[in-house]
Amino acid sequence: SYTFLDIVIRNTKNRDEFICPFTINSPNSITIDLNNICQCLTDYEGSLSIVAKSSYTLFSITPILSKEKLIIDGFSHKSPYKLYIRTLENGELRLSSIINKKL
Repeated sequence: SYTFLDIVIRNTKNRDEFICPFTINSPNSITIDLNNICQCLTDYEGSLSIVAKSSYTLFSITPILSKEKLIIDGFSHKSPYKLYIRTLENGELRLSSIINKKL
């Protein structure tokens, strides 16, 4: 048994970190609010980790997902950023954004 404390997205280029608001929907489902992340990742990727606690021990979890398990919902078409989510060959998530020049 463990408790999720934070969802962290770390910019792979400059190592900046962004703490994401999240909701645990069920033991196998987490909703992460990415509304404010796009400007932090422009031109670079971010890696996702979960900070958790079990008794008195803190640890970091790197989620491994298949593409079929990833659901993307509710991105604003009015945002100047477009968010891209992909999985590496090992299933690790990567997030990136670019500026949508069509707006």
